[in-house]
Amino acid sequence: AIIAIGVLSILVAAMYFSKAGGMISKLATSAQNIADGNLKVEKIVLKSNDDVSLLAVSFNRMVENLRALIGSISEMSNNVAHSADSLKVGAEQGTKAIEQIATAIQQVSSGASEQSEQSVKTVETVNQLIERNKRIYDNSRVVLSASENASRAAAVGTAASIGPRPKS
Repeated sequence: AIIAIGVLSILVAAMYFSKAGGMISKLATSAQNIADGNLKVEKIVLKSNDDVSLLAVSFNRMVENLRALIGSISEMSNNVAHSADSLKVGAEQGTKAIEQIATAIQQVSSGASEQSEQSVKTVETVNQLIERNKRIYDNSRVVLSASENASRAAAVGTAASIGPRPKS
């Protein structure tokens, strides 16, 4: 009876350790796959309620959490990439706007420079006109003075040529 119980115990122990060893082997293979970057490992199926099964449950939960975390990171990465693209487009538009503003400022500056040059020419022309008007004014005074002298001379000459008037 002792031998039968011993053999039976050895058989049960061998079956248990074989089953536990198979479960541990599956866990090790799945862990290696995850370490290699493969999160598409199959869920480990539980057939008992021992310590190895608790380890398998924790392992399955860890895989699910890793998948969720990787999914969240992927989604955030896509959002960051989208935001980066939006920022890039905004920066490009800002650069174009700045270039347009710079061009407009250059055009305004060029126009202001041209206006300044035209203003200088206008001032020179006005100054020339003032000088000419002064000469005309001076010449007019000379002509007026000569005209007044001629009028006086004519009045004196007319009076001398008529002589005294006969008295009647």
